[in-house]
Amino acid sequence: MHDNDLTPDTDSVDALVESWRRADPSLDVSTVGIVSRLGRIRAHLESSMNEVLAEHGLTAGDFAALSILRRAGEDGAPMSRLADGLALTGGTVTTRVRRLVGAGFAHVARSTADARVHRVVLTELGRERFDAAAPAHLENQRRQLKALDPTEQAQLAVLLRRLLASLEHDHLD
Repeated sequence: MHDNDLTPDTDSVDALVESWRRADPSLDVSTVGIVSRLGRIRAHLESSMNEVLAEHGLTAGDFAALSILRRAGEDGAPMSRLADGLALTGGTVTTRVRRLVGAGFAHVARSTADARVHRVVLTELGRERFDAAAPAHLENQRRQLKALDPTEQAQLAVLLRRLLASLEHDHLD
């Protein structure tokens, strides 16, 4: 099978797996089908998401940070919550916050409870930008998942949750 031999029920990974089976039948390449598909699906999803967010003047990183701030409410979020929520180091989240501040999407304020804590607070422009982009982003996700009916989407969510939880728990050990 070659990439140009694809049918509606096959994909580019089928060709990859088949070529490995021909090249070295002793290799168990069954996991390649799963991991390669996850990577290729992620690439498609990210490309599409980046296009939608760019229409709103946002990057994926901006959107993720604005999402945390939007959910945090009027008082904003401490830098540490952004770092945890974005899985970024302190230095990297500082750079991300500077970008948001520079764009007028957020400002940094000292916590009233503890002056050592800096809180990142969404500005009105940041809220407006997020609120405009979020529906388009969610609709894009629905379009990307259209090949699966709602039952299949729920099944996939269960399987992916199990896999991710396992990986996250292994990472903590």
